[in-house]
Amino acid sequence: MILSLPLVFFGLKFIKKSLATIGFIAGLVVVCYFTTIFSNFMTWETQQWVIFALIALAIASLVAILCYNSPSLAIIIGGAALGYFGGQQLILLINNLGQTDLTDTWKITVVAVCIIIGLIIGWKLKKICIILATSLTGSYLFMFSLGSLIGNYPDMSLVKQQIKQQDFSDVSVMAWVYLGGTLLLFIIGASFQYKKYINADQKDEKNAKAKFADDYHGYK
Repeated sequence: MILSLPLVFFGLKFIKKSLATIGFIAGLVVVCYFTTIFSNFMTWETQQWVIFALIALAIASLVAILCYNSPSLAIIIGGAALGYFGGQQLILLINNLGQTDLTDTWKITVVAVCIIIGLIIGWKLKKICIILATSLTGSYLFMFSLGSLIGNYPDMSLVKQQIKQQDFSDVSVMAWVYLGGTLLLFIIGASFQYKKYINADQKDEKNAKAKFADDYHGYK
């Protein structure tokens, strides 16, 4: 919770620290994700958990340092990653709506196009991407922390599977509450950051141009 609200509302202001925080979390998530795929962690002993924790923290710290020192590179990589995961979800959506299964060629094409779009968005709209990334990450962290404190936080992998299978009646009320709360906080935080930083910069730029024009005409 301590980290989440500054990310939601002031992510762009503290850009390097925000990207480092997101990079650290992303590094941990990626390490944990691949660990669940390639190993049976449920059978680990204490020593194996300690080694895993040290390796995960080291990799996450390296990612955080990279994001802190190279914000532009971090944003571009983040855009590509977002395109990849977005492409995977798009394929899933097409398969569900069309009641079919895309061929491997089409899957690779869809993912490649989405990655390219993500790269372009990351390069062209850096500030917008930072606002969206920090607000979304902070919103999720806040609701996850809140759910951990008061309880009843849903198993999101189960909820995702239920939604994927269109079993909406099986999704618990608290799951919709937490999902809705995350979305609402994300919208509020992103809107706040956009108005405070993007709109303010645009107004300052217009005022500077207007002042320059007035000074120029006055000089003439």
